[in-house]
Amino acid sequence: MVFGLRLRPLGWIAALATLGAMAAIAAVAAPGSAAGEVQYSASFEAKCLLGPNELEELGDVVIQTTAFGPATVNRGEEVTLRGATASIATPAAWNTLLAGEGAIIARGRSTVLEVELVGGQLGGKSTAINVAVPPEYPSGLPFESPVQSEAAGLFVIPTGVEATGSAYSFAPITVTGAPGSDVTLTISTAAGFQGKTKVTGKGIQSVVTGYTSEGKTAGLANHVRIGCTALSPVVLGEIPIVGEVPTTTTTTESSASTTTTTTESSATSTTTTTSETTTTTTTTTTTREPAHEPLSGWRLLGSLTAGRLGQVASLPATCGFNGEATIPGSLQGSIECPPFTAPVKILGILPADVTVSIKQSAPVVATITEAGGGNFEISGSAADTLGLDDITLFGLTLPVSCNTQSPIVFPLQATVSISELVRHPTFNGVVRLPAIECLNGEAKPSQLFSLVLTELVSGPGNPFTLGLESSR
Repeated sequence: MVFGLRLRPLGWIAALATLGAMAAIAAVAAPGSAAGEVQYSASFEAKCLLGPNELEELGDVVIQTTAFGPATVNRGEEVTLRGATASIATPAAWNTLLAGEGAIIARGRSTVLEVELVGGQLGGKSTAINVAVPPEYPSGLPFESPVQSEAAGLFVIPTGVEATGSAYSFAPITVTGAPGSDVTLTISTAAGFQGKTKVTGKGIQSVVTGYTSEGKTAGLANHVRIGCTALSPVVLGEIPIVGEVPTTTTTTESSASTTTTTTESSATSTTTTTSETTTTTTTTTTTREPAHEPLSGWRLLGSLTAGRLGQVASLPATCGFNGEATIPGSLQGSIECPPFTAPVKILGILPADVTVSIKQSAPVVATITEAGGGNFEISGSAADTLGLDDITLFGLTLPVSCNTQSPIVFPLQATVSISELVRHPTFNGVVRLPAIECLNGEAKPSQLFSLVLTELVSGPGNPFTLGLESSR
């Protein structure tokens, strides 16, 4: 099951969505990343408690983080990690509970994300640093997501009515490690909750509020706390320390004026010279004005190779994307892709056709960050469920309805020139396809088809290429 795309301006993200991707990525743009910076990213799982003493719902979530920083550092240097991203993909059961309280949208903020720092200091500490309250968002990182019963959720940070569109950062980090070692940032595994009745304020903490269609808070969905514990100490980034802070030489430009005073007497003549030095410092700041770009009527193109099948599937010409972007800044939008038929080979030899559908479960979101040298860093994702229906084999159509059991994460990461950004950005990567769950024609679970399709398409190592193209 593969879909093929060719992108144009910023449409890469749509492409992901198109591929039926449940993406977890927060998108925050840094206002001007320096040349020579690289991207540090990680994806990890956490066990979470939604609503202690209220909903008391446990669930597993997938968290993805991304930030841009220097490729190497020197001891004694102060560095900044920019364009930090974080997103949380939540289980469908959570949305079902919130929807049951009358909520159609969930808004909140992440208040704690503890990171262990080795080889450097941030805020005078070396461990248990909370990076969820940066200078850009001192009350926590805001987010929002639609609420749809029985649909997985995707909380992207920072988004929503409280988001300003500015980046958040980890800064400044003072490098203290010796040359030859690394500055290492690792997710803390501190317990975020205890039992079903208490959150600890440690680990990963958020608060979320459900809102009805009238804009009112929704029952128990009002100010629900979420505590999470990372299941393993995942490394977010390792920055090599290559030397000491180099010696800098400061040159000043001086202008001197001389005053001469002559005193005459019968005995002596004295001359006094006084010099006055003036130093002038000039600072020049260049600010790029964001450009707003409507993205309407774009065509989605792309391909995904099912690693186990060794087959490539392509999106039909009827798939499209609509949204808007700010350069530099953020992008958001939605996909439209009618069901289409894709050929597959069962057991590698039996030709069959499968009806494929792409069901968007959250808006497509990305950030666009200046990377220096006229280039831009793109970081984004989309949230969708992949549906497989009506398998035709030997001329017979078998009425089944199948969906991926969990989100597919398609991270969109690329460095592109301005020309590529507005004409044909492309993204390549490898993703994991989750297990497939099927119902038969009587809407009853079909273990046979679930097992067969899971065996055919699920697992790691599935290459993809994504793109977008303007219809103009």
